[in-house]
Amino acid sequence: MHRLVLLVSVILLLFAATIPAHGMWAWMRDAAVAEFEDSDWDILKAEAKRVLDDVESGVRVDWRNEETGNSGAFKVLMTFTHEGMTCRQLAVLNLSRNGVRGVANYTLCRQPDGQWAFVSGSEIEP
Repeated sequence: MHRLVLLVSVILLLFAATIPAHGMWAWMRDAAVAEFEDSDWDILKAEAKRVLDDVESGVRVDWRNEETGNSGAFKVLMTFTHEGMTCRQLAVLNLSRNGVRGVANYTLCRQPDGQWAFVSGSEIEP
């Protein structure tokens, strides 16, 4: 339960522009995103929100920060409804300019306030 609260808190902060991006993602320090700069996070957050809000399942959306050389991609694997909420399984690829690669899949559900929140697999079955 503690981990769920942490994950929900992280996603709620994902789109908050007033918090330095690298601080809220400290738990990922050994991943590709450990090398991301604030400008990378700005691009990543904007693209993640756009993909979750507007992009059809199965469409890959790539992003790249020309200033830093860091990049990534998003792909919605499936969209479904759970307890009245729209939920999406999202594949995430992050690539650092130094060749560190990170790949993960997440399930997120749109909350009543319009924000997306991580949901653990044990809580939800599509």
